[in-house]
This record gives sequence, structure tokens and C-alpha cells, in this order.
Amino acid sequence: MPPVDSWPSVNKKKLKQSKPHQEVSLIDLANWDMDFEKHSGHRPKIGVITHGSLGKGLTMRLDVGHSVEQLKAGKYMVVEGQHYDFFTMITDVSLEAANPNILLNPPSPSDFLLKEVMMGHAIYATVVLKPLLMTPNKHHPDLGKFEASRVKTIPSHFSLVAEAQAEDIARVFGDEANLDENNKQRFFYIGTPLDMDEIPLCIDLDRLVERSNAVFGKTGTGKTFLTRLLLCGTIKSNKAVNLIFDMHSEYGFSARQEGKSEGFVKGLRELFPGKVAIFSLDPESTRKRTQGVNPDYEVFLYADQVEPEDILPLQQTLNLTQTAAESTYLLRNKLGKFWLLRLLQSESEEELTEIAKDCGANFQSVSALKRKLEQVCGLGFFKREINHGKIDVIEQLLENILKKKIGRFGIWALRQSKSLYVCGKYHHKKTTPSLRTKNKCLPLFTSRRRQASTINDHHRRST
Repeated sequence: MPPVDSWPSVNKKKLKQSKPHQEVSLIDLANWDMDFEKHSGHRPKIGVITHGSLGKGLTMRLDVGHSVEQLKAGKYMVVEGQHYDFFTMITDVSLEAANPNILLNPPSPSDFLLKEVMMGHAIYATVVLKPLLMTPNKHHPDLGKFEASRVKTIPSHFSLVAEAQAEDIARVFGDEANLDENNKQRFFYIGTPLDMDEIPLCIDLDRLVERSNAVFGKTGTGKTFLTRLLLCGTIKSNKAVNLIFDMHSEYGFSARQEGKSEGFVKGLRELFPGKVAIFSLDPESTRKRTQGVNPDYEVFLYADQVEPEDILPLQQTLNLTQTAAESTYLLRNKLGKFWLLRLLQSESEEELTEIAKDCGANFQSVSALKRKLEQVCGLGFFKREINHGKIDVIEQLLENILKKKIGRFGIWALRQSKSLYVCGKYHHKKTTPSLRTKNKCLPLFTSRRRQASTINDHHRRST
């Protein structure tokens, strides 16, 4: 090494000027990074964006001092861009190394110092974030007040990332304190986000009742419990009148609580006694399950109440050909409202041949139709007689809906064809312009309150 005297000459004046300038820059940068909470308002910084695309998501590099084990898939994060806050969710977490050779000779478990030195520089963690929504941030008030919208761009390099706070969750999901234009409840509390036990998560009831929704999940994940919560929200807020097809008696009366804890959870009837009416296709099963509690209505359907429109939804379930299904219209046009009763009462081949000939239908199709309909007509709620002077339960159901009462069918452990038939019968009645009952003609569904249908279909398995 050459002596100090032989080193190249240095402009000492320039060095004295540059050194303080360099120190100030480093100090300012460190202070800006440490004072992120003041910079962003209230969010604690945990990393920065290093890579990303609109299709594949964003990649965040985790800051030193934050444990990767505290970041779980499904947790909500906020990326603060120059113009927008990006509401994101963690989808993947991975470990990286600046140089692959470092991983060939990892430090021993007792070498804590070496691991601390390498942490965050030579080795680090990355987190993949899926952008969900974007809103203008507070640093740009000129953008105005906008609701959250779908993501159509991505933040720039080194945008700051923080855990979502209560204010961020409320901006996206709403808050129960926020009322609608009529000063009525719009948002309903349904739980808390992952690892955010103190932050309420709400659902927009107005949006919920104006579109189709589905609840999916594996067995035991709480599909029934969540659906019951959503129904409670619509009933409590009077947002919709709901017709529930309950296959396993899980909503009307109290049901056993899910999970390891024993006990029962209250059903909709116990929670809203004046707003829920129980219609049962199997009243005996209802009494067994509820320890003697009778349903409000026992559902019976009579032969002269059935129309061809009620049979068509069963075409696939009963394996009816197109010709056999369309034969119902020929029978109805020729034999009138008693067409099904006449078809079921024909016992010989000669009678079926005569019916087919009179209606201009194919004998094989009429014969297959009768054979397939025997499956439905053999169910306990079906009566092979005329509804003369008897109460029309379907009209009672519609009356309850018009009176803003929620209806619930009990269809416990019975075949799929029963559920489809009742759904089809209800839909056919519902789509008529008016309902004549008790010598009065009532217009259907003129109220602003929405009508909804809920089908509990978790007994069906996809293949």
C-alpha cells in the first residue's frame, strides 16, 4: 500500500462543501422514511412496490423489521400511489435472495449476527398483492370526491404499502353509521376482516338485493351462517321480501351451531316473529324437527292447479323429451284445466290412445309423459283431486309476500323434483299481472321493496 503522502491530491475546499451536503441528504431520506405515518396520515409502512402488472398483480418488498410470518394470504393492504390509493389483498408470499450463492452456505442457527446483517439486504421477502379497487388519495384533493372504482392502472415504482386501517375498510365496504338517501340503514355488519378483529366489515344491502348473489365454500366453512346473516340484514332493514327454499330446515327455526361449541343458534322465526311465515311441504317432519311446532301453512297442490308452464322446469329432471314436454300444451288446450287429472286417471292403453288422438298428440309422447309425471304426482303434497272450495296455498304465499312477510318452504330430505316443481309453480303465479283472491284482484309487486328468492342448494355436489 502506498504511503499517505503519495495519494492523489484532493481539493479540500470542495470536500468540505460536499460532505455536509451529502450528510444532510442521507439524514433527510432517513427521516422521511421513519416519519411515514406523518406522511401518509395514519398507515404504518411495511414495504414498497418493486414490480407489477395490471394482469398479474403487484410485488412488494417487505421492509426490514417486519416479520413475513405476520402477513397472511387474504389480508387487506393499501398501496399509496401518486394519485390513487389502491385497495389490495395478499395472494402470495415468497422468500428471495439478492445472490443465489448466499443460499449455498446458509448461516448456522446460532449465528444471529450474520442473519441480522443479511436480513433485508442480501435476503428479503416479497409479497404479491392483487389490486381490487382504487380511490383518489388525500394528497390530491383536486380530483374531487369519488367512490371506489375498478382498478384500471397500477401504482409507480417504490409506492408505499401499508396495512389497511378502519377508515380504508369503511371507504370500501361502508359503515353502519352511513344511511341511505331516505335516512334508513344501508350497510349491515357481517363480521371482521382477516387479522382485523376490531374493524367491522359491512355489506351494502341496496346492492345486495338488486343483483344475483351466491355463497360458496367447503363443508363447515360457514355458508349457512353467512347466508342467515345476510337474510337477517334484509329483514331488519326491510330492504326485500324473501322467499326461501330451505332444503334442510336451517333458517326458519333454531339450528345446531356449527363448529366444536355446542348449542343452537336462533332461526329467522325466533329473531323476527312477526315477519316470517313458514310454509311446509312435509308438516310431520317440521313437527319432529321443531319439537311439536306447527308450520303456519301446510302446502298442498291439486291436479287442476297444474299448468304446462309448471311442468317444463322438470323436463331435464324427469328426462322428458321435447315432444313429450310440448304435449302438455296440446292436452291443456283440448281438455281444459282438468287435463292432468284426466291424464292420470287413464289406466288402460285404449284410454291413452283416445286422449292422444283427440288432442292430436303422439301416443308414445303422451304415454311417456304420464309415466314420468307419476313421479311428481306421487309426492305427499300432491292431491289427485280438484281444488274445489279449498285454500290455494300458492295464493296464500303470494299474499304474504304482498304483505311484506318473508316466506319459507320446508323441503327436508325430499327429491330434487319437488323443489323444482314448487319453484316453477311459484314463478308461474308470480309472473301473472294480478292475483285474484278472496273476490279481490290485487296487483303484484307494485311496492318499491324488492322481492328476492333464496335457494339453499348445498346438498348438490358438482362433478
